Amino acid sequence: MKCPGGLLYAVRRGETFSSIARKTGVTVSELKEANPDVDPDRLDVGQIICVPGIAKEFCPTSNLYTVRRTDSMFTIARSESVSLSRLIRANPQVPDPDVIYPGEQLCIPKPVKPPEPPKCPDGIFYAARRRETGRSIADKFGISLEDLRRANPDVDLSRLDVGQVLCIPGVLDKICPGRRLYTVRRTDSMFTIARRESVSLSRLIRANPQVPDPDVIYPGEQLCIPRDHDNYDDDYKDCEDGLYYAARRRETGRSIARKFEISESKLERANPGVDLRRLQFGQILCIPHVAKKLCPHRRLHRVRRGETMFTIAKEYSVSVDDLVAANNWIPDPALIFPGEDLCIPKK
Repeated sequence: MKCPGGLLYAVRRGETFSSIARKTGVTVSELKEANPDVDPDRLDVGQIICVPGIAKEFCPTSNLYTVRRTDSMFTIARSESVSLSRLIRANPQVPDPDVIYPGEQLCIPKPVKPPEPPKCPDGIFYAARRRETGRSIADKFGISLEDLRRANPDVDLSRLDVGQVLCIPGVLDKICPGRRLYTVRRTDSMFTIARRESVSLSRLIRANPQVPDPDVIYPGEQLCIPRDHDNYDDDYKDCEDGLYYAARRRETGRSIARKFEISESKLERANPGVDLRRLQFGQILCIPHVAKKLCPHRRLHRVRRGETMFTIAKEYSVSVDDLVAANNWIPDPALIFPGEDLCIPKK
C-alpha cells in the first residue's frame, strides 16, 4: 500500500476513523481521502490503513520499518540495534507493544552513540562480580594490588559493588593481543555482541576467560573481540588437528574409523580409556587428523546444549542447506550432540 508522506497503521480493537484521526492529529476526511477503498464503518482488527502526512512528525529520523509476520518489538529492536524501551517510546501510536501487526510501520529511533569510556592506558575495564574484592581481582589478572589501586584512585577496593567497573592496568596485550576491545552497553548480551562483531558466540566466550559467567556481563566493562583465527590451536591441539564427533546409535569404533577413513589404532590412541567396542549413544570421541580434510578453512563450531542446525546456521549467517552439506558425516541433521564439532561453510 502506498502512503506518501504518511504512516501505515494497523487498526486496533474498538477503533474507528474518528478515534484514529484524533490519535494521529489528522481529520476524518483526510483519512477517507487517503483510504478510498476502505469502508470506515467496517474496520477489521489488524487492517492496514494510511494515515497521511504524519511521517515527519511521528518519525523525525524518517527511518520507518514495515512489520513482518514473525516480528515482535523485541526482535525489531535487536535487529535495528536500538533498545526496546526507546523503540516503544518512539511509537506512541502503538497502544500495546506486545501486539503489532504485519504491514504496519514503526519508527526506528537513531541509535544512541555510547559515551567514550574513561582512559585506562594499556588496560581493560572489568566489572566486579559477587564476592570479588580488589585483592581477588588483582590476583585474577596477575597485577599487584597497589597497581590496581593507583589505576582506580576514587574506588574503595575493599567494598566493591556487583557490576562496579574498574580499570585493570597494563593487561591489554595479555588479555587481548589483537587489541580489539568492545565496551558493553546496557542492552548487550554475549550473543548480540557476537552477532554485531561477526564472530561466533563460542569464540567470543573463549576469548574472554576473565568473565566467569557468559550470561552475565555489565555495562561499561570491555570484552576482547577475537581475530579470525584466535584460539583455534588452543581449542583443538588436544585432538591432534581433528574434530569431536558424537557416536550415533549402533556405531562402533570400527564403523566410525571407516566413516572418517582413519585406522582404528589412530582412533584408539586419540581416545585413551575409551572402549571403542562399547560406545554410548552420544559419547564424544576425538577423530584425529581430519579437520583439514573435512573443514579446509578450519572454521569449526563446538555444539552447545539446546542448539540445532537451524540456530547454528542463523548464528553464522549461513543457510541450513549449506551447513548440512558441509557436515555430511552427520547422519541425521535433526540430531546433533553438545560437545561435537560442526564445520561452518564459507559464505
